[in-house]
Formats: sequence, C-alpha cells, structure tokens
Amino acid sequence: MLGTGFRKSVSLALLGLLATAGMTGVGVARTMPDDAELQLINIGSTASGSYLAGKYAMQQRDYESAAQLMERTLLLDPAAPGLKLHTLALFISIGDWQRAAALAQRIIRTQPRHRLARMALGLVAARRGDYRAARAHFVKTIGTPIGVLSGGVLAAWTWLPEKNLREGLASLKVLDSYPSFAAFKTYHTALMADFAGHALRAGKSYARAWKDNPGSMRLTWAYGNYLRRQGRPKEAIRLYERFLRDVPDNAIIRAELAATRSQPRKQPQPVV
Repeated sequence: MLGTGFRKSVSLALLGLLATAGMTGVGVARTMPDDAELQLINIGSTASGSYLAGKYAMQQRDYESAAQLMERTLLLDPAAPGLKLHTLALFISIGDWQRAAALAQRIIRTQPRHRLARMALGLVAARRGDYRAARAHFVKTIGTPIGVLSGGVLAAWTWLPEKNLREGLASLKVLDSYPSFAAFKTYHTALMADFAGHALRAGKSYARAWKDNPGSMRLTWAYGNYLRRQGRPKEAIRLYERFLRDVPDNAIIRAELAATRSQPRKQPQPVV
C-alpha cells in the first residue's frame, strides 16, 4: 500500500505541475465558443470542433468530458502543438491513470525527460507499489529548478514505504543546488522523519523550519499536529496563536486551536 505521506506529497507536487502544465491553449484553436456557436460544431468530425468543445467543458468544470474531447482531438490531430501535454494534464486531474500512463509512454518516446509524462509514470508505478520504478521516473524529471524541487522531493519520498529514511533524506540533498529550496528541504526532512517514527529528529526539523517561516499555514499545521501527538498541547496552542496574530482569518488553524483547547490530551491523526 502506498504510504499516506507519500500520497500527500504527490498531491502537492501535482498541484504545482498542473498549474505549470497550465490548461493553456495548444494551438488548435484560441477562442472559446458560446452556447450558440457550440451547437454548430460537429465534435465527431473535426479536431478544432473537438478542441473547442473540450475547452467549453473545462469552462463548465466538466473535466471528464473535457478529457474525452481532448483525447478525441488528439486522435484527429496528433501533431497539434502541446496537445499531448494538455490531454495528459486532464487525465491526471481526473485520476484516469490508465490513459495517463498510455499517453505518457507515447510522449517519452520522443521526449524522454518530459517532466509531466515522467511524473505520471512515476505515480502509476508508485500506485502499484513499484517504488524503484517510480523513483527512476521521478529522478528523470530533475533538471530545471521546478524539476529539482518536485522530482527531488517525490524521489526522496519513495524510500519511505521501503522503510529507508536514510536514503530518503540523502535524496533531499539535490535541493541544495538552489538556496531558495532550503525551507522545502527542512520541511520535508521533518515530515519524513515524523512519518518514519523518528520523533526527535522530526521535532528539531519542524522547529528549525518554523523558525524560518512562521507564516506558513501548512508548516504550522504539521508542526502543531506533531506537538499535540508528542503530548505538548500548550506548545501547540502557542504556535497556533502566534500564527493567527498575523493571519487571523485562517479557518484551518483556528479549528486546530479550538480542538487543542477543548481536548488538550486528545492526539490527532498524523498529518503524514
């Protein structure tokens, strides 16, 4: 079974990758039809018709239909610039891993280091429990800064289901190539140590990460969760209160603060 921490890290990375992949135009068409125009499009016969209908479905947040229409467009016009990437991003967004993997395999035949394709194949491998294969795919996304961050972090997490924290933490060293990634490295060091049951190491890394970035909601949530599980509710309360001084309307941390105050001895489920 895929570890919870691994799944959450994957989800975070995918959000960033899908934003980068972007759901941007791909060259078949550039305008969005209104309802009347859409009725005139024979989506079964033209690439542009399928593409326009797919864009309209996306506007309506009907991503299942959008994925089908973009796949149809790809069949009709396989050379359309960027269309494979666009369709792959849709398959991932709806969780259609079978079609995502098939399309990703097509992409890497000509672009062997394609980041989103390798990411999709890595996720598919991880879902079936083949962490070595997943790691190999993730490592091949490392190159650009975003590849170093997403691929490096995900490759590191693949060691955790194999109960190898040492190799996981060693893999995070790839983030050292960019000083701006130091906070991410410390944060994931804390999460991974926490997940692996190394409470002392996790605590030191959480404290260091939070000292450098006390305005991070995700970090505050994870660190507070850790403190509560360690039987330190008063420290968690102070942490939440410090965060809420700067971000008073954050509903997640307010809920954590209320839960800690009302049941200080109750241990929450781990974040990872």
